[in-house]
Amino acid sequence: MLHGRMGKTQHKVRFNMNSDIDVKKQLEIPSNITEFFSLSGSVSVITGGASGLGEAIALGLAAFGSDIVLLDRNEAGLAGVKQRIDGMGRDCHTFRLDVTSWESVNEVKEQ
Repeated sequence: MLHGRMGKTQHKVRFNMNSDIDVKKQLEIPSNITEFFSLSGSVSVITGGASGLGEAIALGLAAFGSDIVLLDRNEAGLAGVKQRIDGMGRDCHTFRLDVTSWESVNEVKEQ
């Protein structure tokens, strides 16, 4: 039994270490972790996807099976990231977008 104090209240937590439950069997964790966290069949939309953190997020999501929609002002950067994602066998669509402009947002929304 573990004891802890938070303020003036004493909390007791009990752990039953003699349990018959096989956690791995119950969760059916696959040997390949990408299967467990698969994003296959999903589409992820990333703003700022031409470089930096947006690029890293897009590549990570694509690695786990998501198709990608990249939005950014930097068309050259978008083309480079799209090429890398296409090389992973994922669908990738790019749109030039300035998120500070409602006109730009509405143009992309119409596409």
